Amino acid sequence: MITLGADPEFFIESQGRIVSSLDYMADGTKERPVSLGREGYMYQHDNIMGEYNVPATTNTGSFMDSITTGLSLCSELLRKRSDGTATISTLSEVMAPEALLQDARTREFGCSPEFNAYGFEDSDAPAPPIDMRVLERDGGQMRFAGGHVHLGGDFKCPPHVVALLCDFFVGLRTLSMDSQPNRRHLYGKAGRYRPTPYGIEYRTLSNFWIHDENAAAEVAYGATTAATMAQGNVANLRTFFSVCPWKSVQTAINHED
Repeated sequence: MITLGADPEFFIESQGRIVSSLDYMADGTKERPVSLGREGYMYQHDNIMGEYNVPATTNTGSFMDSITTGLSLCSELLRKRSDGTATISTLSEVMAPEALLQDARTREFGCSPEFNAYGFEDSDAPAPPIDMRVLERDGGQMRFAGGHVHLGGDFKCPPHVVALLCDFFVGLRTLSMDSQPNRRHLYGKAGRYRPTPYGIEYRTLSNFWIHDENAAAEVAYGATTAATMAQGNVANLRTFFSVCPWKSVQTAINHED
């Protein structure tokens, strides 16, 4: 059995301008997310973005429903806490004004190691972590909303191979939809992932897909295909890995080509 989950980030706008999630979601943190009132759905602030978590699902339809449900619950939360003025923005990157970055929490970035699946020399080599300090320094006032996908299963390959499969079946599949003018060279490069106890968190995508049902379907079906192959026949997996032009996949995603 495979599982799919997500922890999408989003920007908040009010009266035509981007505002901080700390204005409405400060009670939720990474260490202590707060329930959205339905089992498995949680929210938290992340820098100036809002973020929500969905329960793990076992099929594409349920996964897509969970994304819509989580977004709707966050929208309702914002409506109640802002007297109807705050809404979820569809932007995936913004240049945050200095006025929004005075709180120390708006200058906190992900502290968990992030990995690059293309650091391999052979199919079983571990990929080196990315130096997150470089991402923080280069980001400046830019802020980015990711649409990270969590995949779980009885995978027959190392985590970085699962991430590569996600590049092939998800990253390439949605490339024409996921324009990342500034995020791409920082957080959106090919093969970005974190290992998890149940599989991986695929981090290359922006949050573009949570706002569009067709895009969400592409991500769901692609992620299902990648997870299914990762726990399938080992000989078939090794053959696919050996013949796929991974450098071309990497280049295509990194250059949105």
